[in-house]
Amino acid sequence: MRGVYTATKMWHFPDRLAALAAGEPAAPVHVRIKPTNVCNHSCYFCAYRTDAVSLGQDMVVRDRIPREKMAEIVEDLVAMGVEAVTFSGGGEPLLYPGLAETITTLSEGGIRIGCLTNGSQLRGKVADAFARHGTWIRVSIDGWDPESYSTYRSVGPEEFNKVIRNLSNFSDRNSECALGASIIVDERNASHVADLSRLLKPCGVSHIKVSGCVIGNDAEKNDAYHARFSETVRRAAFRARCYFLTYTLQTGAYIKSLIVINRAQKSADLEHCLLEEMTQVLGLPNDNQLVSPSIFNDNERHMELTRIDRFLLRTLYDDRMLAGTPRKLALILARGIMLDLGEESGWAE
Repeated sequence: MRGVYTATKMWHFPDRLAALAAGEPAAPVHVRIKPTNVCNHSCYFCAYRTDAVSLGQDMVVRDRIPREKMAEIVEDLVAMGVEAVTFSGGGEPLLYPGLAETITTLSEGGIRIGCLTNGSQLRGKVADAFARHGTWIRVSIDGWDPESYSTYRSVGPEEFNKVIRNLSNFSDRNSECALGASIIVDERNASHVADLSRLLKPCGVSHIKVSGCVIGNDAEKNDAYHARFSETVRRAAFRARCYFLTYTLQTGAYIKSLIVINRAQKSADLEHCLLEEMTQVLGLPNDNQLVSPSIFNDNERHMELTRIDRFLLRTLYDDRMLAGTPRKLALILARGIMLDLGEESGWAE
């Protein structure tokens, strides 16, 4: 992961360093834009809205950047040679009118785009824009089921399933935009981090950032609060032993994969992790507890592929199954291929 997370990032931009050394103005590498303070969720822990934290004390909750000013900002960022822009809050950035057009213009100007969002509006034109032009998008999700999600965010319980559906639909676009999640941890959901992570993985979420809830302006009180359940979260993170990232073409074909393994585990678990992730980067990325015995079942440990696993891989790599095949057609093709393979192997039942 050294190429992704590095403490020497500034050395990747020698032109900026040279300008600073010469006493000349240098454009920022990255700019954070908070386009609107309007939000359709009301999270109890939101640092911009809770009275316990001073961050949003002067914020006007109905404010947003005028569209004419946003166009001016975008033009300036492109002209300066800014490398990347992240949209965040304030409020919910995907509620900003004209965001899809703003993303497109930034991308056409050579700027990479990221976004922090609650995911409720990740659909339609704005989802199309991120799928085509985004580098990454990270969805904040803290409740582990409809009821807890509703409690955390003061929204209806149906909102949870809507966000989960938005994640899955975005993932189905086979975009190169990395889809991640952000979990704000408090004493109520700390024991559910692993459960929530397992729920998010089949939705196409490739990475999860876990952050502590800020309960006030006093750092010592924050540390004392999180000390009560930090070990629970640490154990949950350890259970996330391995994962992978894939890079795809618009057709859905994989062009590159990265497997990350937590080596601080037993050798048998390491072996299983390597087998599972190497199999999944071949094109069967999702786990399913209903498939058994299988490397894709998180409740099982296997040191070699099962008969079911080999059957699924042979189906995927049959010449009739092409990258980018629409889901409905792929299901029809898969049934035919499986019937043929079943007869061939004597496993027709």
